[in-house]
Amino acid sequence: HPTDMNQGDTIASYQLEAPLNELRHGAWRARHMVNGQVFRLDLWATDCDAQEYVREMKAVASLRHQHISSILEFGLHTEGLGWTISRFLTGKNVSKTLEERGQPAYRTALELCFVVARALEMAHGQGVYHGSLNFDQCTWIDERILLTGWGETSPPNKVNQMRVADITFLGDLVSKVTRNPPAPLKALMESPPKTSGAYRRALAAALGAVSMSDRAPLLPSPELTSNDK
Repeated sequence: HPTDMNQGDTIASYQLEAPLNELRHGAWRARHMVNGQVFRLDLWATDCDAQEYVREMKAVASLRHQHISSILEFGLHTEGLGWTISRFLTGKNVSKTLEERGQPAYRTALELCFVVARALEMAHGQGVYHGSLNFDQCTWIDERILLTGWGETSPPNKVNQMRVADITFLGDLVSKVTRNPPAPLKALMESPPKTSGAYRRALAAALGAVSMSDRAPLLPSPELTSNDK
């Protein structure tokens, strides 16, 4: 089980150094025992057999998006316990960033939500779901947000549950960072849509109606125009 591992334990070529302070258990700072580099190592309970686990994790590791922290390596430690390696990020999560910088400008808040919605839409389009996103797993680094903690397997009986969890998180994010979301976004928050694309489209429309002057340097240059539908 992910919670059974301790500091100093080894998994493949990695040694666990310290648990990461996140809501989910099983996230560690780990050091490669050959080259000395530090990585994030996540442990996952899984019901998949080895062949199915490899197939699912190849799909997760294939995700490439500028706002997703990609899986670099994965494996099974023991039957029922998988592991993934990704970059060790030194940024701060969304909650801490907002605490330090204050509520972002309206357009900036919409941009933040938009890039997360677009990253999730891309992942969902490839049949990959996060399933446990929270504000600890949205990391600010170099003025860019990265979604971390990918690697939970999504067997057919859990896909809908994981999809709903991802979409629910989008509503939580909009609620947290926008002072007064426009009516279409409020409607989605009150009656969650079936796809992350619905949030992306509503956010794109909202951004198209807001002046570029209403932003602050919390995010890099906006990645869309009002034509992004």
